Parts: sequence; structure tokens; C-alpha cells
Amino acid sequence: MINSLNVGLNVSRQLPEDIEVGFVIDHTPLFLHGFNIPLIVQTPSVLCTPPISRTPKSIMVMAHFDTGATRTSIASEIAQALELETTGYSNTHTAAGLTTFPDYTVDILFLNGTLKEL
Repeated sequence: MINSLNVGLNVSRQLPEDIEVGFVIDHTPLFLHGFNIPLIVQTPSVLCTPPISRTPKSIMVMAHFDTGATRTSIASEIAQALELETTGYSNTHTAAGLTTFPDYTVDILFLNGTLKEL
């Protein structure tokens, strides 16, 4: 295997025609760690246009997609690094019970892709 990722196989160079590449799709990383992909969390674009014109900040993270969750959350360290301002508070049910968390607005960018309406 040339370069293995838990989300697929990446062959970074052209292989000669006489070389066959085989691989086995293994569900173990998805089973053990969930659906994780790299993405960029960024200052919301609405704050980076006139009349506000803040300088955008961004951070690349490995995001975990919880298909059973009703809300998306970010770590407080990400909010601090991006200098985000709280837009409100929400009560969320967690394993520890009902907890109140701050709300933030961010832009989420998927690497090498765009989102399209279905």
C-alpha cells in the first residue's frame, strides 16, 4: 500500500502500467473512531465584508460527524483561536445530562470540494 488514510487510498504519483495496486476496504477505523474528515473552520464571512471587515482567521481540524447529533459543536479552544464572539446560549443533552453551551457562527470549508443543493 502506498499511502493509507482512514477515509480512502491516496496514490500521490503515477504508477507504471505493469504495477497493479490492490487494497482492502476496512471498516475498523470507521467503527472505532466514527466518521472523521479534515475541514477548515473559519471566521464567518459575514464579518469579513464591509462595513465590518474583520480579518478572517481559520484553523484546520479533524472533524467528527455524529449522525445522531442535533447540533454541531466546536471546542472552546477553536472559538478562542478564531476570536469568535458568543451569539447566544443553548441547552444540550449530553452524557453528563443537560448542559448549557455558548453559540457561535462560523464558516465550514470542506477541503477540495463544494457543497451543492440536492
